[in-house]
Amino acid sequence: MRDKGVALTLAADFVSYETLIAATTGAAASGADIETGEYATCLADGMIRIAASPAGSLTVDAKGDSAGGYVSDTAGIVARLVKRDFGVLDQRLTGSDLDQVSFAALTAAQPAPVGVYVGAKPEIVSSIIDAMMRAIGGYWFFTLPGVLTVRRLVDVE
Repeated sequence: MRDKGVALTLAADFVSYETLIAATTGAAASGADIETGEYATCLADGMIRIAASPAGSLTVDAKGDSAGGYVSDTAGIVARLVKRDFGVLDQRLTGSDLDQVSFAALTAAQPAPVGVYVGAKPEIVSSIIDAMMRAIGGYWFFTLPGVLTVRRLVDVE
């Protein structure tokens, strides 16, 4: 994490949102849980807290969900999104609900790392997938049997 480009030091990772918020803050060398120039996390809840108001823009290099290993390509992130329970879907998809061949082909065709930020305001998963697929010239659809398939438009001269 950086504040106006200056690296901050990780003070601690707290086990819950409540313990992160209850942590004391103070000036450098004050003995506080989180001191000026430091930040703390609650990775279990995806939260970050700094000791004082930032001097400028905060920058975070986050990797996201690590269940089963980090993913960074479009196909991997799309698969991860549809397999998660966001509380807005009646049920999440499983591996058998995905066209594994199309996901592997998309990863091979577009292996570049990408990122997506989903804020605190709930977004519709399909909107996130639309934006990610559009960014690489791709599209997605469900087949008649209900299998999620991903493709990328290619020039076939």
